Amino acid sequence: MKTIKDHKWAIFFAFLIAIMISYPQIQFRFNESYQGIDMTLGDAEDFYQTRIQEVRDGNFPLASPFFRESKEEPYSLPPLADILSALLGKLFFLDLNNTVFLTRIFFSFLLFLAIYSFIHLFFNEKLTALAASTMVFFGNTLLSRYGLLKLLSGNGLRTDFLNFSRIPHPLISSFFFFTFLSLFWLFLERKKWYFGALSGLFLGLSFYIYFYTWTFLYVFSGILILFFFFRKDWQAIKRVIFVILLSLFVAVPYFINFYQTSIHQNYLEFQQRFGVVEGRAPILGVVAILIFIVSLLFFSRKYRNKYFFLLALAVTPLIVINQQVITGKILYPAHYHWYYNVPLAIIFLVVIFLNKLSGMKTVKLKKAAAVFIIILALGNGFMIQNASYAKNEKSFVEKQRYGPVLEWLDKNTQKEEVVLADPEFSRYIPIYTSLNVASHLAAFHYLPVTQERLLDNGFLTYKLDGIKSEEAKDVFFQDRAQISFGIYGLYYREREKIGGYDDIPDKVLLELVSMYQAFFAQPIEEYLKKYRVKYVLWDAEAHPRWALEQYQFLSKIYEKNEIKIYQNNINL
Repeated sequence: MKTIKDHKWAIFFAFLIAIMISYPQIQFRFNESYQGIDMTLGDAEDFYQTRIQEVRDGNFPLASPFFRESKEEPYSLPPLADILSALLGKLFFLDLNNTVFLTRIFFSFLLFLAIYSFIHLFFNEKLTALAASTMVFFGNTLLSRYGLLKLLSGNGLRTDFLNFSRIPHPLISSFFFFTFLSLFWLFLERKKWYFGALSGLFLGLSFYIYFYTWTFLYVFSGILILFFFFRKDWQAIKRVIFVILLSLFVAVPYFINFYQTSIHQNYLEFQQRFGVVEGRAPILGVVAILIFIVSLLFFSRKYRNKYFFLLALAVTPLIVINQQVITGKILYPAHYHWYYNVPLAIIFLVVIFLNKLSGMKTVKLKKAAAVFIIILALGNGFMIQNASYAKNEKSFVEKQRYGPVLEWLDKNTQKEEVVLADPEFSRYIPIYTSLNVASHLAAFHYLPVTQERLLDNGFLTYKLDGIKSEEAKDVFFQDRAQISFGIYGLYYREREKIGGYDDIPDKVLLELVSMYQAFFAQPIEEYLKKYRVKYVLWDAEAHPRWALEQYQFLSKIYEKNEIKIYQNNINL
């Protein structure tokens, strides 16, 4: 109780920020057009909603959340964050929408306290910890060249919601990150075994949470060992090694799954689709350099153990965003940048700035500056959430026409049956029902999905849209970015240091045109049999040329809002 009383403001701010992070989702539910399709608050959040629903349906491995096949194969993306979200909802008997809402509230609250605890642990100043933690949540625009220039030029605020609105990453993964740092420091400083056990557990569990979390923390641990080696602090090295070994023990099932993944017949193709390509060119990370220089020059050396711990933390961003120099494999560095480098930069800058105002004559000035930072961060966050809501409201209002159709599907079909729909509608079927889809734009993220299936899915949409063989070349060249993403994933975007999906070569597109012409000649019945499609959903408003009435083996069983559902009568 004493701890709660001592840090009551931190608890209050954690609750306030959790509400601010989450309120757009609730605000949209009061829209008069709302019919059950919630507003998502982050890029690709619908991708993770599908994974949460898949866990709710009992398919824990998450090897193939979109498709009926391959659900027991090795998983390609760590499942624990999605499992935690689903179980949190199950605990309170919530549906998918409220599960996502509770997850956002719960982990926003916990993450704020984790960041606050980390800062307070090192600098022992409540107001500084409050200011820095609030700025981490709401002030990352100020370390974004795009966001800052847009704001200063008077062109408005960013309109893609706050980073920490997004579940499960960075919301859940960052909670594991900052909790580990606090537990790890307590183990090194106080030498209590239970802090070591807990830090090893959190580091080990991070393997099942997010690749960028555990790789950052392992690099940090390695740098710390190097610092301790030069200081000849052998006991500290033993403690770090103990935590690493314990985490590796916890991660044994992860490595077994990784081995099974690496020998899978689709592994090399999957790696390319996922954006892992060859290259050793270094990346000049301005934020990473800033963190290192500022910490080197301004961190107090009075407490040397703290200094070296924080310095190791400041060196790590320089290495992780340039890991390809050593490994030869280019990963997407933005995840390190936005989820770890920028938050650390904000913490270090706020703490150093306020500490420079800590002289006897400037105590009031320091308090005033901290309060100003809190107000600035809260105001910035509130405006960004509002601006993002205003920008996204119309598109989600338009999606509400899906609501009654999805409700009908969920009540009138059998679990795990397969529905064929257009790419946009296919995003929502596995979220709001227990059904699978025949195709999905994000299918390339999963190991069992073959290129043959990605090609079939893309080609069928064009065929149903009435694209003739002789039209394919013009259409494919026009839609080159969309085709590149749907079939080859991140490969052509990440193949060059500065690239895009439309960097797919003309030669490859011409090969796809030839393949489409062969596909076009095949009857649609073959596709339906091959992927065991039980229902075909036709959004006549979005795709007027599908004309499913021509197929005698399809019988219409539902129609509303220009959306029709046909049952496939072919024996599957």
